[in-house]
Amino acid sequence: MKKAKNVILLAFCGLAVLFLYHHANKMPDTGSMQVKKSNGDESSQEESVSLELPKTYKKDIPGSCLSFDAEVVVPQEFDATNYYEGTAVQSFDRKKIRNVLFGENAKVQQNIDSITNDWGEKETEEIDEDTKGNFCLIDDKSYMYYIKSPEMDYVDNCVRVDSIESENNLKDLDEQNTLDFMTRDEAEKEVEGLLEDMGFSVQGNTYRVFGLDVDTLKEQEMVKDMYGNEIEEEKNPQWSKEQEGYYFFGQQTFQGLPVYEYSAVPGNGYYENVDACPLQVFYSSQGMMKCKIENYYHMDVGEEKMIFAPFEKIVEAVEEKYSDIDANQLIVRKMKLMAVSQRQKDGSCRMLPVWICYLESIMDNGESETLYVMMPINAITGEEAVEMEGIS
Repeated sequence: MKKAKNVILLAFCGLAVLFLYHHANKMPDTGSMQVKKSNGDESSQEESVSLELPKTYKKDIPGSCLSFDAEVVVPQEFDATNYYEGTAVQSFDRKKIRNVLFGENAKVQQNIDSITNDWGEKETEEIDEDTKGNFCLIDDKSYMYYIKSPEMDYVDNCVRVDSIESENNLKDLDEQNTLDFMTRDEAEKEVEGLLEDMGFSVQGNTYRVFGLDVDTLKEQEMVKDMYGNEIEEEKNPQWSKEQEGYYFFGQQTFQGLPVYEYSAVPGNGYYENVDACPLQVFYSSQGMMKCKIENYYHMDVGEEKMIFAPFEKIVEAVEEKYSDIDANQLIVRKMKLMAVSQRQKDGSCRMLPVWICYLESIMDNGESETLYVMMPINAITGEEAVEMEGIS
């Protein structure tokens, strides 16, 4: 009997070693997130599903041009155990916007045109301009642009968010700079208050904010003609403290996930840059000097819980598309979990979680191309979201 007990004990230890070895050789994990799913019967036993997300993922595929050397980007605020379906609509309240930007009793000249949007729908485009030259363009649902002229023309020459890295100067601007007229936090509170007064929800918004003082404005100002030649005579003749301000680049989030912006996709390539942010505001001691809002959503959380596909299935989707193609070298550099709007026939949008995968192409001479290939994958089904590709 004692011998039999020893055999059983040895067998149990062997299984334990195999179990620990298996898990020790799995991909690095930021922590296992448990999500629950059931068959709809409240009395049924719920099934536990583990979603394991690494911080980085590396994999070589023998005989294939494809490999993974990717950063896996998932916000800390994201909770896979409590993620629900969602809906969104786009709409602008023209009256509220005019009242905030121009004042309720301001004399404003209006020009209204009818346009056709990308989906073949008729929309109304309104252009407002007051006696001081302040200008605002608003369409029905997806775009508004306000600029306080002429001061803002000079400031825009100091902030270059071009997706071509050599033309982008954000790396030279200071996100920690505090200006004399107001702190960054105070400015953010003022900006969000104005946005809410215009009818926009700011809940969950995240921002990159750059404090532009006089020295920065002087140093960064650049005006070029169509051939790339600098035009000195069109620069601001005199910068003043009144022109200092905070430049906000804002992004919406939905249940902790950043909302993906379609305008970030020029053709089939992808540049990840702040120019794709749906919200841009410049705020100075004179108030809101610029406000650009594009594809901004009013979002609601539904009742149906979403169950996420395993990370391994996302990897398989990339491999299925690219592992057998004829190319020099494709490297998956980043896999980012985001929320995307899927347009419905009634004009509303369904919010879905999507993995956005960025692949870098290596040329024959060993130089990396600047364009990234973007592949979106439905985070629920684990299948390629082909309806998102090529939209700009």
